[in-house]
Amino acid sequence: EPGVREAVRFRHDRIREAILAGLAPPRRHALRLAMARRLGEVPELFAVAAEQYLPVSDAVEDPVERAGVVELLRRAADQAALIGEYALVNGLLAAALRLIDPGQTATLVEVHTARHAALFSIGRLDEADEQYRTIEQLCPTALQRVDATCVQVRSLGHRNRFPEALGLGLNSLRELGITVPAADRLAAELDHQFDVLYRWLDHTDAADDLARSELTDPTLLAATRLTQAVMPVAYWVADQSMHAWLGLEALRIWLEHGCGRTLLSPTTDAAVAAVELRGDFAAGYRTARRSLALGEARGYEPETSQARFRFATLACWF
Repeated sequence: EPGVREAVRFRHDRIREAILAGLAPPRRHALRLAMARRLGEVPELFAVAAEQYLPVSDAVEDPVERAGVVELLRRAADQAALIGEYALVNGLLAAALRLIDPGQTATLVEVHTARHAALFSIGRLDEADEQYRTIEQLCPTALQRVDATCVQVRSLGHRNRFPEALGLGLNSLRELGITVPAADRLAAELDHQFDVLYRWLDHTDAADDLARSELTDPTLLAATRLTQAVMPVAYWVADQSMHAWLGLEALRIWLEHGCGRTLLSPTTDAAVAAVELRGDFAAGYRTARRSLALGEARGYEPETSQARFRFATLACWF
């Protein structure tokens, strides 16, 4: 076929299958490896090269080539994830893990984390659990494994293992420096947080929200991402007080450290707390509207759409 580069292809898939079937395994293996190496030299063909490397990656022994193949497989996995082809993502990352040097801890964490998310996305949750245990061994701190923890909390929740999911989420928040109150202190903490909520509603407005700086602290950003994962679990386990505390804690972070996209959903859910625990429908409405207005003004997506959905589910109250 003519083009920028001349290309050769089989006229039909069945012809391709017949020719491949006629090749002895060693010959087919050598051809795939040679093709993968040639294709890997053409930047725009990285995904095709990765596909050819998949069945022969174990034959790559040179350390420099192994590092290059790992990068190729990871790029192809990122591209496949864009269209939700997570079975392919899992295959590509599984191959990459076999080529990574055991001493490259940071790379191993990144690839295990991405594979954990892929396994979760195709419903292979027991295998995802194994990946998470590996990540725990590789990552001594909650901050290092927070992305995987967010996925794992959701994974446990999908299996109705709510107490386990809630425990994992709250313990990780504590490790990230969030002072999650014990059960006997929760009521007092909620009283204080509701005072903060009413001061925000009564003494500031949307212009003040827009004037606030963006949240940039990496530990707090991690904690707010984890809060997003934990709040649905607290809701389904019917722990209304903890669900309320998490949403109001997000508002406290917003007011003290800056607002951001990861705070939008939890703060919108604080509207539920105002209604459920205080019976204050007006405060619930105002909380949801303020949160949604900030997301719309700053163009946070998909968080603004998620907040709009939450507001729609609560609208019958107002």
